[in-house]
This record gives sequence, C-alpha cells and structure tokens, in this order.
Amino acid sequence: MAPLNLDKNTFPQVKIGEMALTAMLSLCEQAAHLETGGILVGSYSADGALAHVNEALGPPPGSQSTPTEFTRNTGLSKALQRRWPEQQYYLGEWHSHPRGRTSPSRQDRRQMAKIGNDASYCCPNPILIIMARSRDDWTLGLWVLIDGKLRRAKEATCDA
Repeated sequence: MAPLNLDKNTFPQVKIGEMALTAMLSLCEQAAHLETGGILVGSYSADGALAHVNEALGPPPGSQSTPTEFTRNTGLSKALQRRWPEQQYYLGEWHSHPRGRTSPSRQDRRQMAKIGNDASYCCPNPILIIMARSRDDWTLGLWVLIDGKLRRAKEATCDA
C-alpha cells in the first residue's frame, strides 16, 4: 500500500502494512455489530516524516465493547516492551464503527489530544484509524493529530 498522505507539506505520512490492515479487518469481522479496537504499532523513518504501521493489536482483556462504543483497557505495555528491541513503538489507536462513519467522535478527539499531550506515550502525533462498515465493505478513515487537532489523511474501501 502506498503512503497515505495528509498533503505534501504535512507530516508524518502514514504507510499501513498489509499485516496491520488484515488484522483490523479480521477483528472487525469477528466483533460483528460491536465496536472493537486496539493500538497501532510500528516505526518512523529516520527523519520522522513517514510512520510505518506494521501491526494492529486487538483489544486487551477487560476492554468494553457495545454497538456504539469501544473502551480499550490498559494492559498492552508488556506487548509494547517486547517490541521495543525491534524498534517497534506505539503509533496510535484504531477502532471500528460497525454502523457508522469514519469520522471521529468528540470522545475520540479528546482521547487523541490527551495521548498527544501525555509524555508517557512518547507520541506527539498519534494516528487514529477508524474502520466503518458500509454494506459488505469496510472503509478505513485515517487521522493524525497535528498541532493538537485531528486531521483527516485518507479514506479507502477495504475488502473484508
């Protein structure tokens, strides 16, 4: 998949790996009418201008799912610690809207701003992917927090 850009002058650019995309689609199908989600793991290019999303981890135990809301539980720090030696880091969040759109809710916007401002995440420009179902297809909405605001990067139809 080619990099999905906000525009030529905005970074980071985002490249979503096949493994990450396949994992999100599979978890969305398994969750059916309930929202699901997790975190995005990957790396940045040496200049920080390109984020490579290599993995999409699913919900940790204790996460809450309803048809209109997903609340990720903590508990992914050990999974991230195992990936640090391979230079794979937390890049952001993803979740599904099985009956909705790829637009982030007010809660999504607040959460991403909080993550961007929380030094413990080490992620000032977190990525948000929202997978939305439309009939038999999933649409991927890609957002990046830049200067404290979520900005849409790209929307594409994904085969389930």
